[in-house]
Amino acid sequence: MLLVYGALVMGGIETFFVRLMKSRNKKGLVTKIILTQPADASHPELLREAKKYGEVFFIKELFSLPAPVLNIIPKAFYPSLPANKQLIGEIFNNVTQVHVSDAFSGIVAYSLQSKFEKKIPITVGFYHSKEFLWGARRDLPFFEKVNREFVFNCLPPRNLILFNESFVSLYERNGRDISEANCFPIGVVEKTPSLSTDYARELTNNIITVVSVGRLVDFKKYNHWMIKLVSEMKDVDIELQYHIYGDGPLEQSLRNFAIQLGVEEQVHFHGVLNYADFDITVAEFDVFVGSGTAIVQASAAGVPSIVGIENVAEPLSYGFFADIPGFSYNEDGLYEKVSVAALLKQYLRMPADDKLLLKKRHIEKAQTFSMSNCAENFELVGKNAEKLNSLDIPIFRYCASLLVNVVLAKLLKAHPLKFKYVD
Repeated sequence: MLLVYGALVMGGIETFFVRLMKSRNKKGLVTKIILTQPADASHPELLREAKKYGEVFFIKELFSLPAPVLNIIPKAFYPSLPANKQLIGEIFNNVTQVHVSDAFSGIVAYSLQSKFEKKIPITVGFYHSKEFLWGARRDLPFFEKVNREFVFNCLPPRNLILFNESFVSLYERNGRDISEANCFPIGVVEKTPSLSTDYARELTNNIITVVSVGRLVDFKKYNHWMIKLVSEMKDVDIELQYHIYGDGPLEQSLRNFAIQLGVEEQVHFHGVLNYADFDITVAEFDVFVGSGTAIVQASAAGVPSIVGIENVAEPLSYGFFADIPGFSYNEDGLYEKVSVAALLKQYLRMPADDKLLLKKRHIEKAQTFSMSNCAENFELVGKNAEKLNSLDIPIFRYCASLLVNVVLAKLLKAHPLKFKYVD
């Protein structure tokens, strides 16, 4: 398998790719990854892990242009650059599936393998509900029209991978039939953790500690409303200590919000959490609040976890992760919502034996997201995937349109290539 991605920063997709490489390595399978950003853009720990369990390449090594020229060419134009056919042939040798998480990476992969005769199936994972849905209320820029053409018309449905049952109906409501796509839980848990789960702390003095881990970005509204809850629960004599691990464009505004509410002493910003320290760190807290793969990993560590629904601005949740049916939990509109304040009060009053049972139920729930099973599912997808239909596009127009998007993203202080989620 070959992965094509930007950089291995501390995030859900990035840590998943590293876990996938590790799981495949244990099965004796080779995984390669081409990163489209330089080495210093990746987190050192994740980059080391990737190199330990697979083969890592940087895309600039693949182009047949002098380094000084490459250094001034925007990433958006990578699909149009001449490449070293021999080196690409060596990388793609024995690869039976190329997997990407976004259309741009897929088009980069397509442009690279077009340099030689062998065509390898490209699969696309739907890691974000809006990845191919944004812009419904406005005309799409040219580059995104090409992206949609690539995903929904050039790729056979069996080359698409969904990690959420609700995505099928979500895309159908938006005119896309992906009922034949593959659907299975994303891999998070490698094995049952060795952390002790035979006890639960008695909470005294109405103090409860809550932790969140993840990028501080706009669609993760729970960081904001958790800070608000810290203030509100003081009014009912409950001391809520909220600890945030992660960084991102909203960090300063969240800090300012805590100061505005006068709770800066109870809201703690710790920066990026090293991946290897995740389990032992979150296990120190009473409750986890969040989404994505982090909530699965926290549950696997025996931490009762409250679902932070994406893009929901009020302190409402579907409840504890252990009580969620199936493997869909991030998106709004799935289940009935309950008050997060009520959930925290419920946990505060819960006897130690009930807390212990809740911890164990979270560990059991996390096993749904088995990394080994996920890796096996990827193998099955690769065996059944088809070579894509030809993609005939004016490549320079595509690259120029994408570059304009990146520039606008920077001007609006949005994350490059994520400006598309601004609607």
